[in-house]
This record gives sequence, C-alpha cells and structure tokens, in this order.
Amino acid sequence: MATITTNTSRLPVMQKCQRGATVITMSTDNPRVPGNASALAAFSAIQDELVSASLAVEIAQNALRESLLRRNGVEKRWDRGISRLAAITGALTDGDSAGILSTGFGIRGTNARPQPLPAPEGVRALTNGTPGRTKLTWNVLDGAVIFFIEMSLEPGAPVTWRYLTASTRISCELDGAEPGKPAWFRVSAVNATGQGPWSTPALRQVM
Repeated sequence: MATITTNTSRLPVMQKCQRGATVITMSTDNPRVPGNASALAAFSAIQDELVSASLAVEIAQNALRESLLRRNGVEKRWDRGISRLAAITGALTDGDSAGILSTGFGIRGTNARPQPLPAPEGVRALTNGTPGRTKLTWNVLDGAVIFFIEMSLEPGAPVTWRYLTASTRISCELDGAEPGKPAWFRVSAVNATGQGPWSTPALRQVM
C-alpha cells in the first residue's frame, strides 16, 4: 500500500501554486478518487487565495524595485547637489570656520577634542500656575549632550541639593517644590569630558 506525500514543504510559493493547480486539475472529476469534491473545493478556495496573495506580493516587489531605483537616482543627485552647495558655501565664506559651521557643514580634518563645559547660564525657574510645578529654562550651551537638574530648599547648605532629572533640551517641567515655600534650582551640563560645574541657583517665586 503506497503512502501519499505532497512533496511541497521546500517549494517556493509560486511553485506551490503551480503544484496546487496541477493537483486541482488532475483531481477534479477523477473517477479513481470518488467523494473528494468537498475537500477539493475547500482546497481550491485556499489555492485561489494563495495565488491572489502571491500576485499582490509580486506587484509590491516590482513597485519596491522601481521605488528603490528612483530613490537611488535621487540620492546620487542629492550627493552632487550638496557637494556643489558645500563648494559655493566654502567660497562665499572665504573658508572662515565659524561661517562654515554656521551653515550646518563641517570642517575637514579638525579632529578637535571636546573641551570641558562651563556652567549653564540664564537659568530661570518659572511658575505655571500649578502649585509645586516649575518650568526651568536656560541658555543654549554648545557641545552639551545632556543636562542634570537639582533642587534645594536651602541652597546655602550643599547637602540639601537633590537630583531631580536629566534633560537633553534647554527646558523641562519639574515637580517637587512645596506650595508656599521658595525653591532653588541649578543645572549642570555634560559632554564627553564629563560633568561641568553647576549653574548659579535660580529662585522659584513663592506661590
């Protein structure tokens, strides 16, 4: 007695579709397989779904190939365009480093090591109408990667300063101030050289 096998487990999807079509054709109204109509109909429906899904994938793949070709072509134009803009910028700034850096371009061969950061300036602690809530802002500090923020209710005693949060921006919303009491905040910047000095404490108005 023979054992039936599909021999389809390692076939690509399109070859499965071809094998399915062959099986359906040869099994339909086959006098040697009486009573297979219901199972054959069920499989035929799945076959149609697989063929439809496979065609959709083929269409999507063709569209993707076309999109990639277009993208690659535009990328080459972009590379040429930014090189031309860089050349014009270099000429118009007469090679001035500050002028070049102000446009977003870099300077070749600088290899400058990061320098220790100074204390952030312009720290302001503002109330926003919510008791205990503070909006802290400070000036832009070039080279800073992240800022640490601390708060104190008695800034004259170093041990009273406690860490609140860290921010990659030059502002943040903070909780922790007690309604009806003053609070001070300070900010420290960090880059590859480490943490810089703390800013002058900023007083939050009592509310």
